[in-house]
Amino acid sequence: MINYIDSLALSVYSNRGIYALLLGSGISRSAGIPTGWEITLDLIRKIATMQGVKEVPVPERWYKKAYNKDPDYSELLDTIFKSPVDRALMLKKYFEPNKEELLLGLKAPTQAHKSIAKLVTLGFIRVIVTTNFDRLLEKALEAVGVYPSVIASPDAVEGVLPMTHSQCTLSKLNGDYLDTRIKNTHSELAAYDPRINLLLDRIFDEYGLIVCGWSADWDTALRDAFARRKKSRFSVYWTYRGEIGPTAKSLINNTNVNSLEIRNADSFFQLLSEKIEALEEINKPHPASAKIATSILKKYLAETKYHIRLHDFVSQERESVYELLSGGLFSFDIGNSLRELRKRMQQYDSATEILRTVIGTTLNYIPH
Repeated sequence: MINYIDSLALSVYSNRGIYALLLGSGISRSAGIPTGWEITLDLIRKIATMQGVKEVPVPERWYKKAYNKDPDYSELLDTIFKSPVDRALMLKKYFEPNKEELLLGLKAPTQAHKSIAKLVTLGFIRVIVTTNFDRLLEKALEAVGVYPSVIASPDAVEGVLPMTHSQCTLSKLNGDYLDTRIKNTHSELAAYDPRINLLLDRIFDEYGLIVCGWSADWDTALRDAFARRKKSRFSVYWTYRGEIGPTAKSLINNTNVNSLEIRNADSFFQLLSEKIEALEEINKPHPASAKIATSILKKYLAETKYHIRLHDFVSQERESVYELLSGGLFSFDIGNSLRELRKRMQQYDSATEILRTVIGTTLNYIPH
């Protein structure tokens, strides 16, 4: 049977631009961007330090003992930082790299972000919905020359270019970390502006969906929007690592979703991108001329990542010529006519033109 990743790749390839992405914090995990829970633990350590506690090996245990309740990200932010502006300024340092992180390559676009950007440039992904505050996806897209239409507030819904006319529409449901209107407490995440709800209803109705890095635990309004989806025209794939949480499991079971276990977001999107690119390569028309073949070869020869494609390209052309020459088109009997001999030589020349160009171009790239 075809596995889900192959099925997904075939679906995305066959329906260019029809699948949207729904991305959560897991997509930025390998970049060193902390999750809400990791920020919670860091805030607890700071509270403990201010109270004179030097060592807090298990922050959540210390907090429960000190306050007689489990720590809660939303409650902590609401209690410590009294205004959205205070919260936004505090959270900024969690998304921007310091000098040490810059040297380590942290808080920069991951392989997942780069693979998504590749799929966008090829036109397979055009709509992205995310709960993340960071700008890693924007950076990855801009690195490949794509400047998305960004929706980071309800007002932007009305002014943004229609999704059908935009190369990429990026909807940041909870806002951007540089905007003081970001949503990150229970009350702020409980309901969306009607304009955001209409946008989500349209995306969930008109597009297939690939969910990655989203637990569904915190975002009540998004969870409600997902649950009220009508029967989709296209498939929905929910990727997960390890065990699926109860909230996500409920949504998956109640909304007819295909669940797909993955190792991590980086390997998943890289594999998906590679499979779709391979399908794209297989279905490319045969080069109509030696000039086109030369152009393709130079691309494959320039980088080691294309060497497998180079091998396949040369092998395919060799087999094509072999089949042509060994078929019935070229018989050994050409008579004694010089005219027929010249005609046959022209036919041989034409049949092997691309292969001769391929071999000649490849030899020129080999160091002597």
